[in-house]
Parts: sequence; structure tokens; C-alpha cells
Amino acid sequence: MFGSSDLPEIEKNPIKNLNLQNKNMNYKKLVEINKIMQDIQDVQKYTENKYPPFFRKDVIKIDISNQNLSGYLDLREFPKLEVLNCANNQLLTHLDLRNCNNLK
Repeated sequence: MFGSSDLPEIEKNPIKNLNLQNKNMNYKKLVEINKIMQDIQDVQKYTENKYPPFFRKDVIKIDISNQNLSGYLDLREFPKLEVLNCANNQLLTHLDLRNCNNLK
């Protein structure tokens, strides 16, 4: 069971509202889940950092594969985009490709 000295570490966990009294959840599993959640990056933030606004209108290829990304991705600011590789990520919940009429 969790001791009071373990609580500060658990409270840093990005997974909200975990029932810390659940006897079936062991501390090691909780640490593993926390590590996974910390490694997952928001796909929109990652893309915005990698492709600055002044550069986006001329981008023809985006490769964000194998980056452990998840979330909503809006690529409307990439009108010349021809190739998009977003393979082997976590889960892209929504992909907005409006204005990307050159995708092959």
C-alpha cells in the first residue's frame, strides 16, 4: 500500500483523479504509467515548434513519425503539403487537412 512519503511523487502524475486507495494498483505500475504519459507529446505543439509560422506556407513534406505524439493536428496552414508521415505515434485524435489539396 502507498505510504504518506509516496504521495508527493504520485501527485506529480499527469493522470488526474487516480484512486490511490485502490489495492489492486501497485506503485510500480503507477510509476510506469506516469513515465509513459510524460513521454507522450502533444502533436500540435510539436508541429508548431518544428515548423514556424513564416515557414509553413512553403512546406511540402512533414515527417513527424516515431515521435510518441498524440492529440489534435491542424495542418490548414500548410497549403503546399504533398507528403505527410505521422506513422508510429500514440493516437492522433483528429487530423485537419483542409487547405492541403496537394497531398498525394
